[in-house]
Amino acid sequence: KPEKIKEIIETGDADERDKIRAFSLVRMFQLLTKKYNPQPIDLIYDLENSNLFELERIKLLNNHISHKNFKEALEMIMEFKDRLTEIILSPEKTVATENIYFKRHIAAGIPSMYGVYKETKFDALSLSMRLESLGVSLFEQLVEGIDLNFITKSTIIKILSFMPLFLQALQLEGIPPHKLSTKVNMLRTGTGIKLFSIDQYHDIFLNMSKAMQGLIKEYYIDTHRNNFQIIMRQMIKHGHEDFKNHDPNDKTLLFKLSENFLRAQLSSAFGLQVFDTFISKVINTLQSEVERFRNKKAILNLLTTYNPDLTVTQLHDENSAIDNQIMLGNKAHWLKRLSSFGFPVPKGLVITTEVYRCTEAILGYKNILKNLYKRVTVEISKLERATGKKFGSPQNPLLLSVRSGAAISMPGMMDTFLNVGINREICEGLSRQKHFEWAAWDCY
Repeated sequence: KPEKIKEIIETGDADERDKIRAFSLVRMFQLLTKKYNPQPIDLIYDLENSNLFELERIKLLNNHISHKNFKEALEMIMEFKDRLTEIILSPEKTVATENIYFKRHIAAGIPSMYGVYKETKFDALSLSMRLESLGVSLFEQLVEGIDLNFITKSTIIKILSFMPLFLQALQLEGIPPHKLSTKVNMLRTGTGIKLFSIDQYHDIFLNMSKAMQGLIKEYYIDTHRNNFQIIMRQMIKHGHEDFKNHDPNDKTLLFKLSENFLRAQLSSAFGLQVFDTFISKVINTLQSEVERFRNKKAILNLLTTYNPDLTVTQLHDENSAIDNQIMLGNKAHWLKRLSSFGFPVPKGLVITTEVYRCTEAILGYKNILKNLYKRVTVEISKLERATGKKFGSPQNPLLLSVRSGAAISMPGMMDTFLNVGINREICEGLSRQKHFEWAAWDCY
């Protein structure tokens, strides 16, 4: 904030003239950055100064952005934009104030101006456009957080959690989203049906895409198609500087200009392009799954019910969706219980029965297998941080024992693997440590 910058500069030993210069230089850099590379912090500062919103709400928005709570941040942006739209469209007249200075460039004599212009609706429009720009960025980050290399029922549920935000964005654009809302409701109904198939999800998203294309045609293409060509012919005819020496009846030129104009309109619509692209990606993945497992309906049904978020957990972490004997097996469940009571249970992770329930689907689809490897790697990294050791390190190795487990105890039915993570190089490195000379080779 300018006040903070001034406070810092004032504490220095420089003379007053240099302090003013330093402040002006930093402030100029801030304003140039704000204009050409805007950051959320600049918008937050201007929202605070607008006196249109409660400071607590603005701080909450900033907190959501800082902690990458994209969904919550977008909900607040919608709330703020809705309020700003009311101000912009209000029939009430507002008074403008300006403090504008006109001058000429000292060297080149070019006329210029500087100063401040303020008017409530004008300022609300500025804030609304900047909130929209931030919102599009958050929409992009929100959808990037969903792994679309494969889609299961749990993926659809995640998608449904933020679909209403896209519909609300369309509403703020002046586009009634009822056609899309119907498809979203169908999708929500499908998640409540136990054996709702990938084919059925695919059909709903195809219909959703058709509804989106219909909205684009109705509110963007058809609205501008006829008027655009008339206006462009007039601009060419009257010698507009951008279209000199062009034939007003050149259909190829008119088509090209029309395409560029429509693309610009679509890209500037709040969330529309992100939503349309996202739906296309979902359709492509679902289509790929349908084709891959067309003759393997049993695997396709497993894939539909598979939930990657239930596959791996730490022994010392609580997770109500996983913490039961069915998901963890008998051993891991009671180790977790002992840990919750404060007993000194060693650090560890559990690969749940969700993986073994859907083994065929996981092994038959490399994208799911990659995702599982990634999740296990993340959990091993957590173990490394908790123990201060490194998996695969010759100097300070993290070694694991792998124990099998089932909901009902089956002694001797499955193998145990000890000292997973050791090899000759690691063994030699470990044997050089005090008290490990014999133990390292004994383990190996």
